[in-house]
Amino acid sequence: MKWLKSIISQIEKALPILIVQKLLKMKWILVLGAVVWVNAISVAFLTHKTRQQTALLEHLKYEQYQLEMEWEALRLEQGTLAEHNRIENIARKNLEMKNVHATDEVLIRD
Repeated sequence: MKWLKSIISQIEKALPILIVQKLLKMKWILVLGAVVWVNAISVAFLTHKTRQQTALLEHLKYEQYQLEMEWEALRLEQGTLAEHNRIENIARKNLEMKNVHATDEVLIRD
């Protein structure tokens, strides 16, 4: 059994060295592995950025919708506040204004 343990320990010591030697002989595999690794990291990073931008776009669309609704409400309110009948009623009640009769009109000429 001792001889088996000694063989296993020699293999364990030599195996990483053998793997490195084999990989150095086939440099193109190392280069290809590095390219694949960089590509995988790039895909993950770009997917993350795309999802962030999509979420931001959806948030901005929602905000635009809310602002458009507020704008429409303000336009309706402005239209209501600027109606001729409403302004005339406020002028009569609060300011005690009245229509001028033709006899009360004074015409100024140059």
